[in-house]
Amino acid sequence: MGVVINPESALGIELAKWEQPNYNPALHPYPRMLYRAREIQGRAAIDDPHDPAFAQSCQKTVQNEYEQRIAEADGWIDGPQQALDAYEAKQKAWADEAANVAHHVARMSEKAQREYREASDATHEHVVDVQPVQRRGGRPKKVQPVTVSGE
Repeated sequence: MGVVINPESALGIELAKWEQPNYNPALHPYPRMLYRAREIQGRAAIDDPHDPAFAQSCQKTVQNEYEQRIAEADGWIDGPQQALDAYEAKQKAWADEAANVAHHVARMSEKAQREYREASDATHEHVVDVQPVQRRGGRPKKVQPVTVSGE
């Protein structure tokens, strides 16, 4: 036996909200889930079946385009596989830069290597360039103009 629900009643109005037979994500893109991969046990992941809090920290729901743009500027990505790929690309870029710096540091003079170690020990971030100590006095150097051709 079926139940007849008046569409103008409170229950009928609430049920009408949930019925969307022609739902099209292109027309209704929000709310939308964004992802950011993190490292767990030495690998990139966006989900951990043993830790639901980890999965929640890797997912974010945005309600409109403004929130999505802010989240994307903060590193959130539209899809889970894209988030994993972006994490791997960022890790590879850091590794390549660290290898490049190590290559150049190995060919520096002892004094330059000492300055690099001091700068590296002073911060937790990657040091890719050490500014030389500015010494005052002496004659100023001539500045040569830089020209760019072809633009």
